[in-house]
Amino acid sequence: MANGGDRVGRAATRNDVPAVAACLASAFFDDPVWGDWTFPDTSTRTRDLVPFMTPMAELGLGEISTEMTPAAEAITIWTPPGASYVPPEDERHDDVARPT
Repeated sequence: MANGGDRVGRAATRNDVPAVAACLASAFFDDPVWGDWTFPDTSTRTRDLVPFMTPMAELGLGEISTEMTPAAEAITIWTPPGASYVPPEDERHDDVARPT
């Protein structure tokens, strides 16, 4: 925390999912795996990364902690010890990653 314990942002809510997904997409745009390899076409990468990151943003709302700056310029998703980020029965990424 900045300034000796002052919070910089706030907890994300369900209404913040689109902004959190967009921030994640921006952060991973040039990532060698989630950007270049998964979505090699840079002209459509942002379009494709946002729906790919939306389940990540949604999963960050349960027992996971997602914090964000007021306008979602920066976000952080924390998975505490013992928590599961993606339960085995969750198939949301199967739908997103399946070629069309």
